[in-house]
Amino acid sequence: MSGTWQADDPRAMLTTARVPIAVVALAGLILLLAPQMRDLLAALGDDRGGALRFHLAAAAWGLSSWYWTRTALVALHGEETRNVPGAAGWTFRWLPRLVLSFAFAVIAALLLTPGGGPFDGNLLVFALVWLAALVFVVFRTRLFPTPRSEAVEAVPPAPFGEWRASLLERVTTLLSAGPGGWPVALLLLAASFGLGIWAAWDVIGFACAFPGAASALVGLAAIVPVATVLVALLDQWDLPVLRRFPVVASVLLWSVAVDTPLVPRHPVRTVLDTPRLPAERVTLEEAASAWLETCAPNDPEPKVVVVAAAGGASRAALWTTTVLAELEERAGLHRHLFAISAVSGGALGAAVHFAAREEAGLRCTSGPAPPGLARRAERAIGADFLGPALAAYLFQDTWQLLTGWGQVLAARALGRPQDAFLVPDRAAALEDAFARAWDESAGDKGRKGLFDRAFLAGWYSAEGFDPTLPLLFQNGAEVGTGRRIITGPVSLDPRLPPLRADMPAPPFAAATDQLALAGADVRLSTSVTNSARFPYVTPAGEARSPDGYRVQVVDGGYVDNLGARTAWEIADALVAAGAERGRRVLPIIVAITPHGEQGLPPSEVARCDNRGAPAPPTPPSERAAELVAPLIGLAGTRAGHNALALETLRRRYCPSAEDARQRFFHFYLPALCARAGQSGCEDVPLNWVLSKRMRDHILAQMRTDPWNRAEAERLAALLGR
Repeated sequence: MSGTWQADDPRAMLTTARVPIAVVALAGLILLLAPQMRDLLAALGDDRGGALRFHLAAAAWGLSSWYWTRTALVALHGEETRNVPGAAGWTFRWLPRLVLSFAFAVIAALLLTPGGGPFDGNLLVFALVWLAALVFVVFRTRLFPTPRSEAVEAVPPAPFGEWRASLLERVTTLLSAGPGGWPVALLLLAASFGLGIWAAWDVIGFACAFPGAASALVGLAAIVPVATVLVALLDQWDLPVLRRFPVVASVLLWSVAVDTPLVPRHPVRTVLDTPRLPAERVTLEEAASAWLETCAPNDPEPKVVVVAAAGGASRAALWTTTVLAELEERAGLHRHLFAISAVSGGALGAAVHFAAREEAGLRCTSGPAPPGLARRAERAIGADFLGPALAAYLFQDTWQLLTGWGQVLAARALGRPQDAFLVPDRAAALEDAFARAWDESAGDKGRKGLFDRAFLAGWYSAEGFDPTLPLLFQNGAEVGTGRRIITGPVSLDPRLPPLRADMPAPPFAAATDQLALAGADVRLSTSVTNSARFPYVTPAGEARSPDGYRVQVVDGGYVDNLGARTAWEIADALVAAGAERGRRVLPIIVAITPHGEQGLPPSEVARCDNRGAPAPPTPPSERAAELVAPLIGLAGTRAGHNALALETLRRRYCPSAEDARQRFFHFYLPALCARAGQSGCEDVPLNWVLSKRMRDHILAQMRTDPWNRAEAERLAALLGR
């Protein structure tokens, strides 16, 4: 083979092994730096089987990176490089070992993190798994001797014609270069493809086998062999661009080519067999009138509650259901609750609480709420939603990326819709995980299938609209316009009146009706992801109308992380509906925020009995770098919008000269602070999986936190309990 190749250049060796090096380095840094890892490690104590699978996945991640680093070095630089004196020989011998050692050190550092909480025996499992891995690496030639007739020689790059003619020889040499020779390499490649097919076919089952971060680790372990082989073969094509940037250049260029409007990679799933929309839905005014007539028929001054539930992944979902369940039992909230405006994780909590109420038969006309609603919700929300999203990201979305053009062309050739052959994406995997968690937590007596059911089925039947269950408004955001895009059970047509200086904007005047846009219903689980599309964990969804108009949907927290705007618009509509019937409706706003931050003491939470956190008199002392200042500013704007929304609610519904009654109640999740004999506090993590200790902390805060307890008592007194 012709061509030139610096077989003894240490820099070339680093380039040769860049795929496994990049995988182990980037994944290791994410594991070390992600604030969620502390609670993920604590979650290992909740399931020892899951902990064992985590350590096996971590060992597979490290061993795969080690194996293919060594394989690529031998194939492209030759075994004789091992004996070259100086930096070249040292790099050849030690680079694979350093890759494995780094993976080992990452997991060890995680387990020794203060507060990460290794459960009893966790360190022992870690030691046994990694000891077996190290013994295998050090003594593999003695344990599994592999006779060779001759050493593997370096394979230099060559022009395309020669490279193509010798491709089979190059593949054979590459596979033979690994420890154990080509049988082991083929076995590892087959295992990688098998894991990929399993994850693409049954991503929820895959995530159950490898929960949480284990899904990502075992997925990376499976990706390394395939990527290393492809990159090593490209390295042998004598083209400098490919030799220097095959991974970065090819992935970026292909991503740009595939991720276009011609390839609908992330459509919002709809239920196409439902009646056309929005003709079948009532308006907000009609829903308000129906609620007043059904739930408060004889009350001249009905007290009507609208909830605003903020985002925050699983912590927001569980805090939302905890607050609502506690208020159902202590304040009879179900008799007064008209609607929930939810965002992101709060949207999951709102959907779970809605389903739990329907399962329990709890409506606005019911008697006392049954106990156990919070624990019922916790069984559903306490599931692992991180694993399915990560597994789908690595396998299903990668498959879409690699084959998107081919799927579209095949569909068009067969006269099928262009997304007919697309595998589900990670948003669909998250939706299916929500549905499965609900069904598995239902047991023998619960109602299964509620999250797979059509969204509107909770309010509409052959008998018409049922106002006895609270309305759900799941708030998302449009990418192009920044407008709210809302999935709700009523028609959101604002019906703009003539402009008048004394008339406020009608409800939903600057919002898009998700169901009207699609012309079809969605599942209850899809209504959650229409709001909970957290950046990169879930993709921007593509909502399309029957006539071809389409928008991209992202997390509702981009616009209003509390859903406050929608909440007070609903409250205004209730007042207007009551005035038309000669009744003075008293709207009450309940805000539920789950931030769980150490830096915000209870006295600075925006409530009627305090002024909330004051604005800092001076800018922060640390200046943001010019490169990241726009991103930090964008994230800070989201927090600023949330603070402004809370202040607006506080000014509109706290006691005033016109009305001395408190009508704004804010339930804030505090940080996990010290127990007896301990010191310090810990933020509640923003994640799609929570440890049992965090779940128990959240469940307790409506009774143990004095500020939340006082708010609940005042609300109960206002509602007459």
